[in-house]
Amino acid sequence: MKRYFIIITLFFIAFSFGVVVGKYQIFPYEQTRFMYSKLRSIFNKKEDLRSGRWYEKRRRQELSKTQQDDLSKIATLPYLKGYNPPSKKSGIAVYNRKHAYSGYNLFCSGHAPKVFLMSMEGTILHEWEIPFDKVWPNSLPFYTKNEHKEFIRRAHLFPNGDLLAIFEYIGLVKLDKQSNILWSHLGQNHHDLAIYENGDILTLGREILEVPEIRERYPNSSYRYPIQDDQIIILNSYGKEKRRISIIESFYKSNFASFLSYASKGGDIFHSNSIQIINKSITNQFSNFNTGDFLISLRNMNTIVIIDSVEGIVKWALSGMWCKQHKAIFLSNGNILLFDNLGGNVNSFFELNQSRVIEFKPHTQEIVWQYNGTINDPFFTHWLGYNQRLKNGNTLITESDQGRIFEVLPNNTIVWEYVNPYRTGKNNELIATIMSAVRVDPDHISF
Repeated sequence: MKRYFIIITLFFIAFSFGVVVGKYQIFPYEQTRFMYSKLRSIFNKKEDLRSGRWYEKRRRQELSKTQQDDLSKIATLPYLKGYNPPSKKSGIAVYNRKHAYSGYNLFCSGHAPKVFLMSMEGTILHEWEIPFDKVWPNSLPFYTKNEHKEFIRRAHLFPNGDLLAIFEYIGLVKLDKQSNILWSHLGQNHHDLAIYENGDILTLGREILEVPEIRERYPNSSYRYPIQDDQIIILNSYGKEKRRISIIESFYKSNFASFLSYASKGGDIFHSNSIQIINKSITNQFSNFNTGDFLISLRNMNTIVIIDSVEGIVKWALSGMWCKQHKAIFLSNGNILLFDNLGGNVNSFFELNQSRVIEFKPHTQEIVWQYNGTINDPFFTHWLGYNQRLKNGNTLITESDQGRIFEVLPNNTIVWEYVNPYRTGKNNELIATIMSAVRVDPDHISF
């Protein structure tokens, strides 16, 4: 009887530990996921051993005969004339030369560690490729997912063809236009970067804090498990670190410390995924912000913040009408453009499957513009996502999971659309994720 009691007790302890590891994504969460994926690839005959990042293509919803008849009747209405069922898109699907903003398209595809520069017509004008092992041939001093070695997360193009590229949660590498390595920085950098006028580089990093260290640094904190503290990192133009700011510390010593109660009790509490340097045109409109401050999106807190670049403290924070957001950016008019992955509805991943891009006034939260997609042309990416306001007022949107980039007018009409042609799987049911995409002005390019 005692033996059974010990077995049941050990089972309960193991189960409880597994629940905690899964909920807070603490050690050995990533290692367990890695082992599971490897075992699955060995024993599941249908699984092909692919590298990179792929996602299942959106499937057309199967309609009943009655629904098809109703849809046919609705389609006869004057304002719906010209409706066509979605087609299997690949490459350039829409190009309205008159209304699209002309330029080059710089994007990262999840199928390989490559970055592409593409014309509006879909011609690849230039590409950069850098295998991870060529940048960092030796073992890393920290754990990372193998997946993150297989694609570029974000890239910045310089006029002469040099390229800055992020290997997610690993580091930065600078290439010349022939993809030769100029320098690399191993700093667990991730998600986003920006360039100062003097050539300095702003990016994000992270540091693992164990519980004793957390309690020593931040007395009375409620963290019961190790956490991933995100960092703001400034490098010089040669990749040498100049400064580092802890995001947890920027909260802890600010008037917004209470926001930390919204975070989980361990693991990836912030998941910062975008950072912008606030310029003078914005500070002229907001007396409480200073030139050089940082606007940061914190996905796992459903919050965007402004951190003082001198004091290193949170001076403004906002959450509430979006969920798991990406790419928050100040526009020249003082509004903020933001990619709301779950459309402001916490249950939408299970029910609505709808993302949106919103433009809103930061101090009143009034939404002045948004793009939601339509029933006939749905818009949803549970992971990633990117947005850019173009000079002509159009908006470039990256629907990452569906490998799709498209440009919309202020009235939400699509005037340009590209769908990633890289597919895999038994019936090509998987499409390579587009990690991010930006429209580059032709006068920015000199190479």
